Amino acid sequence: MGVFEVSQNAATLIAEPAFDLEATRASLREITCAALFAAFAVRNAIANESLIPPAWRQDLYALAAEIAGRALPHLERDWAAEQARYDQITARLRAMDELEDTLRRDPRSAGNLMRPDENS
Repeated sequence: MGVFEVSQNAATLIAEPAFDLEATRASLREITCAALFAAFAVRNAIANESLIPPAWRQDLYALAAEIAGRALPHLERDWAAEQARYDQITARLRAMDELEDTLRRDPRSAGNLMRPDENS
């Protein structure tokens, strides 16, 4: 695949560029770092990290340590305990068909709060 080399006055097509292993590694590292940043942003946007599957977080933390080239003890967890907590949380989830009925009956649900007051 060709590439363009851009100078101040012109763009020149290089039809068969030489493979640059170091440039490729640097590019892949930058892409990985950006993806890690996005994944941690998602994790931080969640109300509580216990709501994210522990295996996903464990893989994320391992990748972060690998990219950093050092241990990241602040990310270490008791993964068996994390899985047990996650299982407790997910066991309390309601089925989608139950959710609609519950929201329809709850006077504090957004849909009910948005209805005009029938007594006014």
